[in-house]
Amino acid sequence: MLSGPLAARDVLEPLLDAFGGIASDRGTHIHIGRSVPLAVKSLAGPDFAMPEAGGDSVVRQVRAQSGELPGEVRLGAWDIFGAYQKRLAASRRLEGGSLDIQTIDLPASSSPDRMQIEADRKLNRLWRDRERITFETGIDQIALEPGDVVELSSLPGRTAAEPLLVRLTAVEDTDRRRFEAVRTGQDLATGAPVPLPGQPYRPGDPSPPAALFLDLPKLRDDDPDDHVRLAAFAKPWPGGLQVLRSPASTGFEPLLTVPVPAVMGITLTELMPGPLWVLDRRAVLDVKLFGGTLTSLPLETVLAGRNALAVRCRSGGFEILQFTTADLIAPSTYRLSGLLRGQKGTEPEMQAGADPQADTVVLSDGRNPLVPLDTDASGLTFHYRLLPQGAALDDPSALALTHRSNQRAARPLAPIHIRARREAAGIRLSWIRQTRTGGDSWEQAEVPLGEESEAYDIRILSSGGGAVLRALSSGSPSVLYPEDDITADFGAVPTHLSVAVAQVSPRAGRGDERKAVLHV
Repeated sequence: MLSGPLAARDVLEPLLDAFGGIASDRGTHIHIGRSVPLAVKSLAGPDFAMPEAGGDSVVRQVRAQSGELPGEVRLGAWDIFGAYQKRLAASRRLEGGSLDIQTIDLPASSSPDRMQIEADRKLNRLWRDRERITFETGIDQIALEPGDVVELSSLPGRTAAEPLLVRLTAVEDTDRRRFEAVRTGQDLATGAPVPLPGQPYRPGDPSPPAALFLDLPKLRDDDPDDHVRLAAFAKPWPGGLQVLRSPASTGFEPLLTVPVPAVMGITLTELMPGPLWVLDRRAVLDVKLFGGTLTSLPLETVLAGRNALAVRCRSGGFEILQFTTADLIAPSTYRLSGLLRGQKGTEPEMQAGADPQADTVVLSDGRNPLVPLDTDASGLTFHYRLLPQGAALDDPSALALTHRSNQRAARPLAPIHIRARREAAGIRLSWIRQTRTGGDSWEQAEVPLGEESEAYDIRILSSGGGAVLRALSSGSPSVLYPEDDITADFGAVPTHLSVAVAQVSPRAGRGDERKAVLHV
C-alpha cells in the first residue's frame, strides 16, 4: 500500500528488515530471499589467508555491547481484520538491552498475530546477529557472494573453538578475498499464531465511500493554481481508494490513490456570518464526524495553521475556518468555539453562512490530496470513479462523481481597507491588496503580487448599492474618480459613496470583490 511513486529500495528495505529477508547484488541482478541458516560451504584452516605482516588474526570478531541494542521492537502495519486501521505489534526483552525502541512502520497489511510473531523474530535476530566478523581467504573462494551462509571451523590458533555460522554481508577483492559477515543461527521458534481474544472483525464488501471535491484557495504556497482537493471517507476503510478520471462516462484512467481517510462530517447547527480577522469567542459550531477526532489547541498553534475546517456554505463554496476549542458533547460530536472565520480569503463564502447538515472536512496534510488539473482543463467537467484498489468500475463499492473546477485557487482575493479622499480633481479611492501566495511573513514590507500583472476593476454603485453607475480600472492600488464623472453620475458630490473593488487576473479574470460605503 503505497502513497505515491517511490524507489523500489525505499519500499523493499523496511520489509526485508522486518521479515528477515536478504537482498544481495549478484552483478546482473538483485537476489532477494529469506535468511536461511544452511551453510553453502565450510571453511577450515587451510582455506584462510594468513594475516599480512603486523596484521590482526585470521578471523576477527566484534561483539556489540548489550546497551547498544534495542530492548524493544515495534512493527506497524494495517490490520486486515480491523478495518485496515494501523496497528503495532511489540516484542520486549525481559532482561538486558537498552531502553531504546526500534520502530518499523511497514507499507503493508497483515494480521495482528502474524505481526507479533515477526516482532519476536526481529528482536531475536538483532541480538543473535550482534557479532560482526571479518576474515580473508585466497582468490580460489571466488564462488562465495554476499548473502551466502558459511561455516567457519578449525580456525588457526583456535582448535578448541566451536564452528561459527556466519552470513556474508560484503566482499572486497584484491590479491585475496576479504569478507565481512555477521554471526547467524536459527530463527526464533514460534508456535501456531495465537488468536486475539474475542472474534476478530472481518469486514464484508465495503459500501461506496463518501467523497467531496473541494474548490479552495491555496492552502500552501507551493500548491498549483490549477487544482482541487479531494476528501474521501469509508467505514470500514478498504486500505486505500483508487481515483480514476475521464472527460466522458467511459475510458477512465488512473489518476491518484487516496491512502488514508479524511476526517469528514456534517454541521448540526447553523453557521451565521461572523467577524473577520479577530477571534470570535461567542459563536459556536456543532459538528458530527463520520470518523476521527478533534482536539483543542493553543491559539499559537492554531495561528500556525492547525485545526482548519472547510464548511460548505449556502453559496456552494467552502469557508475555511479555524477553532481553538473542541468539546466532545456526544459520541463523535463536537462543539467548536474560539473561531477564526473566513481564512485564506474565503470571506465571500463566510458572508453566505451555512445551514445545518452542511458538509465539513478537516484540512490536514496527507488526508486531502491534490487532484491535478492541466491549465486548459480548468472549467471542464470530468467524470470520476472512486473504488477500492483492485475493484472493477462497476463494483458496488465504486462511487461515481462529476466535478467542474471553478478555478478558486487561481482567483485573486478581495482587496481590503478601501478608503476615499476628496481632491481638487475628484475623489481618490485607495485600498490594500491581498495576495494568494507568500503573504504570511511579518517581515515583508509588502506582500508578493502573486499575479502576472497588477490590475483592478472598480465599480461605482448607486446609493442603494445595486446598479453600477460607472466602471473604472487601475494598474495600482488607487484610482481617481474624476469630478466630471461624479457630476454626471450623481449631479453633485455625494456625502457617501458605494464602491466595489476587485483585483483582476490575466488567467482567472475578475477576482473576489470587496464592497464598501465610504464617507466623502
